[in-house]
Amino acid sequence: SMEAAGDEPSAIANTTPAKSFDEAKQRAKDLIAPLSEQIRTIVEENRKLASATDAVVKSNQQRTVDTLQSAVDLRANQALELLTQAVTFSNAETPRSDLNNVRYLQAYCYFAKQRYLKAAVIGRFLMEKYPTIDWSEQAAGLMVRSYERMFDASTGAARQTALKKVVESATSMAEIWPDSGETA
Repeated sequence: SMEAAGDEPSAIANTTPAKSFDEAKQRAKDLIAPLSEQIRTIVEENRKLASATDAVVKSNQQRTVDTLQSAVDLRANQALELLTQAVTFSNAETPRSDLNNVRYLQAYCYFAKQRYLKAAVIGRFLMEKYPTIDWSEQAAGLMVRSYERMFDASTGAARQTALKKVVESATSMAEIWPDSGETA
């Protein structure tokens, strides 16, 4: 609801720098946890916006969507800051799966911020470089969904390019992980 989104920013984050990889990752995860529900709400509100015919209703609905997206962006930006700290804390002893988890969470934050190309690039990197490591498959699934969103939002030549990326990325995923639930 609007009230929840409006109250959100002040309630968000402890901006104290993290003291370890694990702390930074956990604090980022705590910030990210509500994002999927917030993104679903934005999708619903965007549907209402698309179907609005009255100019005043359309204007009010656009404000609602913008307010909700601003709350998501704020939360995602704070999580990205913590994830950057986590990467800084990583070293040769940090398990690759933990680092992949951080990269996936970064991709998810970019997806939430509607920075689909950034999310897709991270997903492709993990898919190609670390196909056997945890979180690469989920990041690659996010890559496909990012290209789908780019396709949905584009027209003309850009739409054809995005469609090609959807097909290529889904095909690559199916080749690497034939039993993946992420490519469905």
